[in-house]
Amino acid sequence: MKKGKICSLIGVNSVKVIQLVKREIEKAILKMIQEDDFTTFYFSGCSEFEKVCYEILTELKSKYINIERVFCRCAQQKELPSCLSEFDRVVELKTPKTTFEKEFFFHACEMLLKSDYMLCYMEETNQEIIDFAQITKKPYRNLYD
Repeated sequence: MKKGKICSLIGVNSVKVIQLVKREIEKAILKMIQEDDFTTFYFSGCSEFEKVCYEILTELKSKYINIERVFCRCAQQKELPSCLSEFDRVVELKTPKTTFEKEFFFHACEMLLKSDYMLCYMEETNQEIIDFAQITKKPYRNLYD
C-alpha cells in the first residue's frame, strides 16, 4: 500500500462556527484525498474542528481504505481523548514541558513539521501557528478566512 501525504488538522472550539463550515471542511478533505494524494491525517486533541474532521474521515474510511487517522500525543498526555473513539495509530511527539497555551503551540508546530500540509480553523488569536507555517514554508489553508 502506497503511503500518501500527511495533513495536520488544527483548530479551535467554536462549535457554532464549525458547524456552519462543516461542508467546507468536508470539501477540503475530499479534495486532499481525491486530488492531492493525502492519506494520513494528524490530530492533536478534541477541538470542535478536529471532531468534525474525525467524523468526516471516519465516514470516508469505508470508501478510501488508505485513510489513516493518527493521534499525535505529547509526552505529558497520559490518555487518549475520550471524545474521539479510536485512531488507526498513535505517535508521541516530543514537546517541552510548559504552560498549556505554549504546550499547544509547540505541539502544533511539531505536528506541522512532520506534515506536508495543515488544514486549520484558527481565529486571529492563534496567529502564531499560522506564522510558524509561513516561516517554515509549510502550505496551509485556514478555513476561518
